[in-house]
Amino acid sequence: MRFVRLPHADVAQNVVYRGMTQFPGRLVEFLGDRAPRSLQLAGRPDLICGVDSHQLKSVALAASVDSPAFVTDDTLQLVRALAESGVAFVGGFHSPVERLCLDQLAAARWPTIVCLGRTLSDLRIPNAWLEPLVRGKLILVSTCGPSQKRATMHSVRMRNDCVLALADTFVIPHASAGGKTEALCRAALKAGKVVWTLNHSGSRCLVELGAMLVMKGKVADILQSAHKSRAVSSHLDLATD
Repeated sequence: MRFVRLPHADVAQNVVYRGMTQFPGRLVEFLGDRAPRSLQLAGRPDLICGVDSHQLKSVALAASVDSPAFVTDDTLQLVRALAESGVAFVGGFHSPVERLCLDQLAAARWPTIVCLGRTLSDLRIPNAWLEPLVRGKLILVSTCGPSQKRATMHSVRMRNDCVLALADTFVIPHASAGGKTEALCRAALKAGKVVWTLNHSGSRCLVELGAMLVMKGKVADILQSAHKSRAVSSHLDLATD
């Protein structure tokens, strides 16, 4: 796979500050005073504006780094079906399963918001991202300043908070018991989001927390749950723990 450094790519980049009209209002609604003061963006802002204004339904994707191989194919099929239904995906896309899904989304030019836990400055990106970035089908988002070259616990938490704010509903195909992805599931459920998981033995811990099982051919259920998540979230004090 060939890579290019973002500063050398012909991709629009800018910084938006809290209080500006271009700053996603959902971050302020969700995080309150904890909302980041600024965002680094790479790519056209239309996509994030569409999600922020609820013109686009948004689905967050998260999976444990140790997700078993049998989960991958089912996850890719589900992501493809949801993308063909017109949703935008949002996530950190860090684990192997998530990265495979991101490769699929970028190759097909399906709307995707990638939230990073490090600065976009001098970031190396795959050449395959260039066209969707230019065409407004992919946007990179970071809350970090130019000097933060590596993710930290704080930046990862802020990244996850941004995903929570921007996503209408969640798909978590697999989460290790007691792991970080399970903790993200708990946070999503606490925030009033509907969480969906695949029907396999390893998803028991998520179902016990309150996640819903995805049944084959029932993508419409996930899409409809986005409206429920919005209605519940609007009545929660999401800025408090």
